[in-house]
Amino acid sequence: MYRGSEAYDFSLFEGPAVRVPARTAAPARKPEPARRPAAGQQRRPVRKAAADARPDAEVVVVPSSLKKAIVFTLAFFALWIGVLLLQAQNETVTNQISEVQSQIDIAAGEKVRLTAELNSMFSNEKIDEYATKKLGMVKADSSQIIYIDLTEGDEILFSGDRTVGDAEDKGESKLKELFAYLF
Repeated sequence: MYRGSEAYDFSLFEGPAVRVPARTAAPARKPEPARRPAAGQQRRPVRKAAADARPDAEVVVVPSSLKKAIVFTLAFFALWIGVLLLQAQNETVTNQISEVQSQIDIAAGEKVRLTAELNSMFSNEKIDEYATKKLGMVKADSSQIIYIDLTEGDEILFSGDRTVGDAEDKGESKLKELFAYLF
């Protein structure tokens, strides 16, 4: 080993001691002597690992059970936060549904009110009132009503003793009867 310089500390490169059973143990190797650089070459500095940057730093080994507990705890909190977010979103949607339901109830009440108002506009009393006051119509009395007797055949009697003769075509006579009934 090269002595005389403190730049190289080979004890940092040694791993943990491993015991090999005696039966399968291989003969121990001799450590190779440190090589000196040739006369024209410069030495390259040895870089230490980040944990070895401070000479007094200790490497902390975290047990796997603690790692598992930390991962489980983080997963639990992530799921819990997810559930809370879903509940908040559920509340928001529930509030929106209740607002829409109240709007539907208001619209249904408005429909009932408008239907009642429409029915009151078309009542018989309103129609009679509109016909007599706005249009100047009067109700017919019994002397103005003429009844047509269609049981005697194809002859129809109008006011003024006008008659319509037998029709050549039955469809035509029925049509004349209808017009006679209406007028």
